[in-house]
Amino acid sequence: MHDFLLTERHAIFPVLPVIGSMERARAGGPPYAWEEGRPGYLGVVLRDAPIETMRWFEIEPCFVFHVFNARSDGDKVVCDVMRTRRPSVFPDAEGGMPPPGTDMPLPVRWTLDLGAATDVVRSETLAERPGEFPRCDERFTGRPYRHAFHALGNPARRASEAVFTGVVHLDLGSGRSAEWEAPEGDAVSEAVFVPRAPDAPEGEGWLLAVQYMARENRSDLLVFDAQDVARGPTARAMLSHRVPAGFHGSWLTARG
Repeated sequence: MHDFLLTERHAIFPVLPVIGSMERARAGGPPYAWEEGRPGYLGVVLRDAPIETMRWFEIEPCFVFHVFNARSDGDKVVCDVMRTRRPSVFPDAEGGMPPPGTDMPLPVRWTLDLGAATDVVRSETLAERPGEFPRCDERFTGRPYRHAFHALGNPARRASEAVFTGVVHLDLGSGRSAEWEAPEGDAVSEAVFVPRAPDAPEGEGWLLAVQYMARENRSDLLVFDAQDVARGPTARAMLSHRVPAGFHGSWLTARG
């Protein structure tokens, strides 16, 4: 399990078929491996309830590294994630790796009905542009939200160059999306949303992302208008060095 989701009422834990095996590792195999044929599960529990009350929903085999957001809606729990059929960074139990770029994550919505007698999970694809590192306006974490962002994955480039090449804005209200892609050979990191002001409407603000420029072997910090990503960066902070690929996370102000 790499990530989990929170709503105002629930916590949701994806438990998916990448399996750790000490026995396999001692025999010279991969310690963690994708085990084809195993199901996936979503565990759902009220945030103030004992862990023994967790309810399990079985889902088709898949993998999720990172999540957008989730919300509770009556008896339903809605989870937005970046889902792939199987992860590209883990081998199978025999040590085989999937071909590069053959299965990149897509934005997917899972809907769980806690009021139903079955554990059926409804799944729908939110957009057809692949990528990773999903983000939202974190003031709306666990609540209904409209604006989602992620790093763009380009399978045509992935086999020989950068894995993530741009930034995508998904408007979940209208169903429209906008994107910006860096020049050939460059790579773009996770985009982090910063509100324009503490009380600004959802999604009104800036996206910050790091672009590695291969021809110059250095990086820039990019600043996008979050509502006009396709226009490209509105500002750059030019760095003299390279920021390593894969650096991602969140910065929080100290609280007493």
